[in-house]
Formats: sequence, C-alpha cells, structure tokens
Amino acid sequence: IDSDVSPDFVTCSQMLSKYSEVADIDNMEKMYARMKELEIMPNTIIFRLILEAYFSVQDYSTAETIYREINECHVEPDIHLFYKIMRLQNYVNRPDQVVETYSTLRQRRIKPTYEIYLALVEAYTKLGRYKKALELIKTMKKRGKKPGEEPFSLLSGEYARLGDAKALDHLFYMIHRFRFAIPTALTYNHFIEGHGKAFGIGAAEEKLEDMLAADIEPNSDTLRVMLRLYDEYDELDNVKAIFGRMSLLGVVPNRDCTWEAVQIYANRGRREEALKTVRELVSKGIPLHDEAYASIIRMFCSEGNIELAEE
Repeated sequence: IDSDVSPDFVTCSQMLSKYSEVADIDNMEKMYARMKELEIMPNTIIFRLILEAYFSVQDYSTAETIYREINECHVEPDIHLFYKIMRLQNYVNRPDQVVETYSTLRQRRIKPTYEIYLALVEAYTKLGRYKKALELIKTMKKRGKKPGEEPFSLLSGEYARLGDAKALDHLFYMIHRFRFAIPTALTYNHFIEGHGKAFGIGAAEEKLEDMLAADIEPNSDTLRVMLRLYDEYDELDNVKAIFGRMSLLGVVPNRDCTWEAVQIYANRGRREEALKTVRELVSKGIPLHDEAYASIIRMFCSEGNIELAEE
C-alpha cells in the first residue's frame, strides 16, 4: 500500500507466479485476461512468468503470441526476459532472430549472462556457424563465464549428426587442452556416433572403449547410439551382444532403447528376434515404448498376418 504499485497488481502478479510455478495454464490465462480487463499493465516479471509456464508445457505457439504482446506493450526487457525471448526463438527454430535479439541486448549495454551466451551458441550451431560458436565459447571463458558441458554438447551433438569426426576430435582437444569442461557420457555419446558415421562400426566400438578407459559410465543413450549404428551398418548379430554388455555395466535400457531394438528386427522382417526381444524386455520389467508395439504390428501387417497384428 505504501509503494507505488497498486494492490491489484501485487495480487495479480502473486497469483500468476503460483499458477506459472505449477503450470496451471487455464487459471494463469484467466488471471492474465483479468489484468488486461482492469488495464493493469504487465511488466517484465509478469511476461517472464507467463513465458516460462508455456515453455513448461511446450506450447511455443502461444508463447510467440505473448512475445508479440511484449512488443506491443513497449516493455523494455531486462536480462532475464531477454533470455526467455532467446530461448523461445531457439525453440521455434528461428536462430537468426536469436542473433538479432542478442544485438539489441548489447546495444542497450546489458551484460550477457552465462545463459544468454548458451542461447547464442545454440543459435550459431543451428545456423551452421560452428566457427562463430567456438569463438563465442572462448569469449565466455575470457569474460569469466566458464563454459560447462552445455555449449560443447550443442556443438558435439551437431558434429555427431553430420558425422564430422575431424570437428569432434578438435572439439575434444579444446576441452582437454584448455580445461573448458570435463567430458561426460553426453559428449562421449556424440563422439561415438560421429566416429561411427564417419569411419564405421569399428571406430564407434573403439571410442566406446575410450569412454570406459576414461572411467565415464555409459548410459541408455550410449546403448541407443550403438543400436542405431549396428542398424545402419547391418550388424544385427551384435544387437544382443551390446545389450548384454551394457547390462553388465549397469545400464538399464529406457523406453527409447526398447523401441530401437525391436524396430531394428521388425523393419527387416526378422520376426523371431523381434518377438524374443519384446519378451525378454517385458520379463525384465523394462517398459516398452509404444512404437515398439507399433513396429511389431506393422511387421505382421506386411506379412498379411492381420489376426496376429490385432492380437
């Protein structure tokens, strides 16, 4: 009451905060609509809360509507709202706009945070400007924003997708040489995938051994990478072996791994292996991905076994 902020605004903002925190979108939207009816002008905090709520439910279309309202209300974003906007632009795959937003931020002499730099690295990576992304990571270190795993995993993931083993090797050299970050299962998984795509399954298996030698524990994503490579190189006889080895290493397959394993066999019409894999996974209490069942159904349908597909 003693401040310049009206009680109505305080009440609305507190309620919005609670609704955003629990992703209660319906009540949040009603409260926001009520604010506009009362002609209560939202500020940067209100917009941040609303955007975060839509992010949590992956409703990026509505979040874009809110972004347009930010511009229409002539709200001057603070550093936190700038970050939300850049995240949104990355989510909807508009990396060029991320770069523009960053330029606006710098024109207003706002110092970038670690999160801002990370969003910009992601944008440069999406734009294929990998050299620029690497330069930015070096800039982060110079400005006291020590790069963690996140910026490197953005680049390593893209290099892995492209099968660019040379770029991956250079990235790992940088990580070790300049002590930017400690390699983890995530970056090693990218390393395995990239070398596998570039040089074959033997190279992927070699990098898996390097991972274990470095005392990096593999995870379900490591298993999934290996499954995809065995599928790509038609090395289906190794699928069962990699499941066994990963089990000995304490890796429990997640639902995505079960999908990959069953699909590998089903897509090639290897009915017995597909069904056996399903039974083994179910017997071990490992939840099956819906797509695993869909792969079996498609296999039966392609054979003309409609009754088995329905069963």
